[in-house]
Amino acid sequence: MKFVPNYYKHFKCTADKCRHSCCKGWEIDIDPRSLARYEKLPGPVGEKLRRSIEYRDGAAGFRLDESERCPFLQSDGLCELIISCGEKALCSICTDHPRFRNIFYGYTETGLGLCCEECARLILTYPDKFRLEPADARGTRRAASLEELIENRELLINVLTERTKPMAERLEEYCECVGVRVPKAPLSERCGFYASLEIMDGAWAELLGREKASSPLPEHDTPELELAFEQLCVYFLFRHYLQSYYDCRDAERLMLPVYALGFIRELLYTTGEASLERLCDIVRLYSAEIEYSEENLTALLDRLCAVREAAPER
Repeated sequence: MKFVPNYYKHFKCTADKCRHSCCKGWEIDIDPRSLARYEKLPGPVGEKLRRSIEYRDGAAGFRLDESERCPFLQSDGLCELIISCGEKALCSICTDHPRFRNIFYGYTETGLGLCCEECARLILTYPDKFRLEPADARGTRRAASLEELIENRELLINVLTERTKPMAERLEEYCECVGVRVPKAPLSERCGFYASLEIMDGAWAELLGREKASSPLPEHDTPELELAFEQLCVYFLFRHYLQSYYDCRDAERLMLPVYALGFIRELLYTTGEASLERLCDIVRLYSAEIEYSEENLTALLDRLCAVREAAPER
């Protein structure tokens, strides 16, 4: 059984129009099947492929240049490998990105990662309420414990998407449902926590270290930001909650959407440019730094555990 969000089918890579190409700044691993194909590919492209492969801890990957660009990323932003050999020549990671998969026994959910600017734009502006759609109905029966998590998540998504209520009220109801409180530490303290993690992009470090305006947060968001915050909170719940099936960190994974949303919202308003475009930039950086680093994500869950234990009882 395979499911995808209702916005999934609308994604299309913007290729050379992308301002933050996934072909630079990221390690690009090569799966064994693609590696075997590359070793036999004839002609100049095959020769360049073999020159461009390096091995790290026994795993193959493309050797990035001094600007951390893939050797096949042309100056016009297009992929030389696709132009020369077609999209089927890409290795698995290039074909899949920015998709992610949460795989369980007989059940898989595939989503779009917010580290991609086009995915961020699509998800945060998608007008319809979030829902999952079957991509393949075949599969085995889901485990009862997983079924319980899925049903609980569906109820919480219904709370977060109840558009007759303002988002702030929905978030309060969500916290009541899951029985958690998220004490609001000073923004500088939260920025300090994120700055203490491994940082991949200098733009993220600059954002965390930038002096923040002291103006109070607005009581209400604009309609476009209200929609974006709804979709963002649901995205975090969709992507991360079911992983508690494996690590039993239900409480932390239920806190994560509210904690992350609160931080991103405050960060947006204190940068002096509370626009949807700016929000997409912040969300893209947050996702790349936290969701694509197992070490950073675990550190965030540990922090949420500490926050939860230190919070006064309801």
